[in-house]
Amino acid sequence: MVDEEESSTAQQVKDRIPRDRPLGVIHSGGRYLIGFGPDFYGIWDAATEGPAVEQFPATRQGRNEAWNRYVSLEPAAQKIPAEQSPMRDYLDQVEVEAPSRRKAFVVAGAIALALIIAIVALVASRSTKSGPSAKAGGTTGGQAKAHLDITGTSTLSENLKLKSFTSPARVLSGVVRASWVGAKTTVTLAFENISPGEFPTTPFPERHLDITFTAADGSKVEVKSVAGECTIKIDKESGSLVTGSFDCTGVKPPDSSQTVDIKGTFSAQS
Repeated sequence: MVDEEESSTAQQVKDRIPRDRPLGVIHSGGRYLIGFGPDFYGIWDAATEGPAVEQFPATRQGRNEAWNRYVSLEPAAQKIPAEQSPMRDYLDQVEVEAPSRRKAFVVAGAIALALIIAIVALVASRSTKSGPSAKAGGTTGGQAKAHLDITGTSTLSENLKLKSFTSPARVLSGVVRASWVGAKTTVTLAFENISPGEFPTTPFPERHLDITFTAADGSKVEVKSVAGECTIKIDKESGSLVTGSFDCTGVKPPDSSQTVDIKGTFSAQS
């Protein structure tokens, strides 16, 4: 009876664990990451939200198959010596084949899930109590703003307020997202594997910059930079704060023969 009750409880706990994101990440590459779920090893596409693109059994054979498939997707991982393989350094300590270890694995996942829920509840509570600044963009303090200057065929200068921010401490996919809005402009940033430095916009890793502004004639102009049209500079990055600037020189909006220069600064804090 004790074994049956324990097995039933473990199954109930496992059923509550989300399966769309990894419980733990073993190794992260340029686009894909390898990790584990409640009862499987998996490979996730960090550029998209959703469940693992491939899953493997929670056995030694499944572990090896998962790693071999991962290095075929992330060739740089092939350069890791076998004796330093993340699968060996970390997963050799986890006997996922043994029933007792499986129960411990599920319980550990349940504890991690409980901690995540507690953190989310704490953040939500702080946002609710943060007063007027929370209404402006769900943030606290003064680090929730951006400034935009446009010159060329259109001329515009405006301060923007933070509308939304997924901070580095809260992302599971590896992509930090933020948006700022003003009376005439909107700036949206998506930055994968964020760190201080200067980076051109790229499709992979996902480093996108979208800028929408109202031209002098009242029309809406949208500039999407995903292929080096703009350069993004990250000055500071922490678990809750991102600051930086961007520079787009000679950008040609869609359906236009004219170019504009767009420069700006941004900061976001949760």
